[in-house]
Amino acid sequence: MMCVAFVFAAACAFGKNVENLELRHASSDEIFVSWDSASDDEIPVLLNGEKCESVGENAGKSNSLVSSLREEFYGYYDGKFEEVAGRKMIRTRRNFYKFSGLESSTEYKVNVGGSEISVKTQSAGKVLDVTKFGAVPGELVSVKAIEKNTKAIQKAIKKCQKNGTVLVPEGVFACGSIKLKSDMTLKIDGVLKSSPFAENYDFGFLMYKYYTDKRYFGLINADGAKNIRIVGSGTVDGNGWKYASSNGKPTEGNAFSSYKKENDSGSFVFPLFASASKKNVHERGILASSCAEKYLEGIGKTRESASEEELKFAFSSRSTMVIIRNSSGIFIEGLSFVNPANHTINILDSENISVTGIKVHSFNCANGDGVGLICSQNAWIWNNFFDTGDDSVVFSAGVGKAASTTGEKGVSNVRIFGNHFRNGHGGVAFGSHTALGISGVSIHDNIFNWSNIPFRVKSNPANGGEVCDVKCFRNAMGDVYQTFLLSTDYKDGSTASTYGKADTPAVFHDVEISDCDIYRARQNTYLLYAEKGYPHHHIKFSGVTFVVFHDDEMGEVTNASECDFSGVKTFVVE
Repeated sequence: MMCVAFVFAAACAFGKNVENLELRHASSDEIFVSWDSASDDEIPVLLNGEKCESVGENAGKSNSLVSSLREEFYGYYDGKFEEVAGRKMIRTRRNFYKFSGLESSTEYKVNVGGSEISVKTQSAGKVLDVTKFGAVPGELVSVKAIEKNTKAIQKAIKKCQKNGTVLVPEGVFACGSIKLKSDMTLKIDGVLKSSPFAENYDFGFLMYKYYTDKRYFGLINADGAKNIRIVGSGTVDGNGWKYASSNGKPTEGNAFSSYKKENDSGSFVFPLFASASKKNVHERGILASSCAEKYLEGIGKTRESASEEELKFAFSSRSTMVIIRNSSGIFIEGLSFVNPANHTINILDSENISVTGIKVHSFNCANGDGVGLICSQNAWIWNNFFDTGDDSVVFSAGVGKAASTTGEKGVSNVRIFGNHFRNGHGGVAFGSHTALGISGVSIHDNIFNWSNIPFRVKSNPANGGEVCDVKCFRNAMGDVYQTFLLSTDYKDGSTASTYGKADTPAVFHDVEISDCDIYRARQNTYLLYAEKGYPHHHIKFSGVTFVVFHDDEMGEVTNASECDFSGVKTFVVE
């Protein structure tokens, strides 16, 4: 106790070294908080006056993969960066904490670095095991068998009382579309595996009200719900695609396949799925193939008789794993999400969203986005791992003139921090759907490794809108391609003809990029492109350091005004 008192006194003696200590989420037995600070692991954390484990130790327990890859990243890149730039790479901070094993309906005092808040845990509801309602684990090979499992899990959800939990225990449970309701937790400690049959999913999902391409609903769905939690130590398996060999084609007998990058230690396995298009989805897909085939069947066509346009719509009809709409108080934590047939998690027209501690494995999956925020507000995404086949975190805010007819809002007030991004077309991507605006986004203390474009702001002139009030700071990047891209030259040809051309192109402004270190940008260090007469403006770079090789391209700017690139320092390895 003397040690505890000393730590607390030391924190108070020098004043608060933490600002904006905030509650992110509280359940019946856990509390999640975040803050802003000038340091990382040495910040003292106390619960009801008692000293807790360090921030670094706690982050490692909350997502051991992110913590381990952080160590590997700095172990590999620090020396290379220092050899050229004369210092080690900037250190990302872990300004978040998870308190576990707490009592329900109990008030706790959380103190971080001298700042203190009081938090009361929720009351605990009943736990309903899906096996008690008839769900059975194991390989289910028919639509009817999986339908029985789906109905059993849905029955458990229906019976779940306020603050209760529906538990998917150890084992592999095949399932079709289920729908969550308010004030409940779906806890997955086993594997919830998507049915390979499109018949087990509802059909008719539209990303926007004015869209014309209908899709299959997700494995996990919610609409109009409040206070929903999707958590656990298990896996959500989208069962979307076959595994891929090194040439990109499916492995023999769909045998498991993985891949490595040159800086991988070999301690972790990263699955490799088959890439595909509308032309070969039937050969390389599992659920993806079934969705496309069932769509064509529904319009009376086959692969051979369908037009190119019909094949495109069939391909886009694929199910997304998690679809949440018109909801608030969304908490997703701890799970692994693997192999989506389309996107992984889409959250639409919703607010107050937290995603933490998850692992997304969708590398090479067609359109395998990680977390999509569509016309949603107030979101925190932290301490996650993304290894994706498309954009890892993506914001969408409507397309063209049609967007203004729905009453929807744009994307706003989003904070993305403490994540590890691997691969992905975009690490954090804005657009190309920008019509209703994307604003108030903070991206900090993340690691990007092998990302095509870590910071990707894109739009098509027909989409319109704006991206503004964005801060990107204290991020470390290694072996990326185009590092910072802000362009309205994105090819999205059907927007104007289908949804009406916006009156003016999108404009990006008031964007600040600071204190970021990049070891090897293989293409442009930064690229800004705007339509003539509509320049991007007030884009500022400060404290941004690149180490590039002689064949790497430098920055390129077309149609920008009142921008400041004086804070960019570039070291060239000859």
